Amino acid sequence: MTKKLLSVVPDSLVFRDSKVGEVDTIDVWVTNLGKKPTQVRYVLDFDSKFTISTSSPPFTPPGLDSRAVIKYDCKTK
Repeated sequence: MTKKLLSVVPDSLVFRDSKVGEVDTIDVWVTNLGKKPTQVRYVLDFDSKFTISTSSPPFTPPGLDSRAVIKYDCKTK
């Protein structure tokens, strides 16, 4: 059995249907379940229509979490 080292909530992201000019955001929490500090990186494709903002330190200590806000800004249909 593989030991789970990270917990990600929510486990999937669903953005609502947005109209042009609307912004939708979802908070993502990553909890370090391991015994050592873990580096958590959030990465998007270069041409993604989403943005990520986070103020978390580069390493997440055991038992603590890292928060990121994923934002979708609907510019065109």
